Amino acid sequence: RRQRQMCIRDSGRWISVNERKPEEFEDVLVALSGKIRGGTCDGEYRDDICVGYYGYNRWHNHTNLYNCKVNYWMPLPKPYKESEE
Repeated sequence: RRQRQMCIRDSGRWISVNERKPEEFEDVLVALSGKIRGGTCDGEYRDDICVGYYGYNRWHNHTNLYNCKVNYWMPLPKPYKESEE
């Protein structure tokens, strides 16, 4: 219940990983920096935003970056629902 209240309060706000981590294995939006894997920009650093999660004491993300450092995270918005008119 407490975690749910925190998620509602934090919805739409970037949270520093130094402040706290999300629930384990919960998909969240992450702001990270890392090296590009493959292509003509291989090895170059860049900033990105993607969906990821924290589990097993480390961050996991769904991107082509490696050696990533997650700086901030944010709860995902609620899924879109057509209004019932």
